[in-house]
Amino acid sequence: MCEEGLRVDAQQRYRPLTPYRFTIRIDDLPPITANGAHGHWTIISASRRRWRRDTVLHIGARNRPEKPLSRAKVIFTRHSSTPPDDDNLAGSFKSVRDGLKDAGVIVDDKSANIVAEYRWSKTDRNKGFITVEIEEIP
Repeated sequence: MCEEGLRVDAQQRYRPLTPYRFTIRIDDLPPITANGAHGHWTIISASRRRWRRDTVLHIGARNRPEKPLSRAKVIFTRHSSTPPDDDNLAGSFKSVRDGLKDAGVIVDDKSANIVAEYRWSKTDRNKGFITVEIEEIP
């Protein structure tokens, strides 16, 4: 027997009929390191911790999947006034991607577990933000 809205898979585990889907918005922009520039390690480390923490906080306990996703499609979008280089765009989301693992949304942030897409969208100056769309791949 199945409860309404659930299905039983081959291993007799209950799963929701619809895959996990969630979008977060963080009203700030992760830093972009241009032209191989390096800063002091303490400043870089603090920034990485902050973005990981902010990602976890924006997902929250109630918005996590029942168990971490083994496969997910994640669309990272940077909304800013000027377009970054493609490689810098992807690199700016590294700590956010790590934060998804910290939050228990994904099993691991390796390419085997995530199909990542990086996008840019124009917005007004000084009104930048990011969105992260997460969708389970069944």
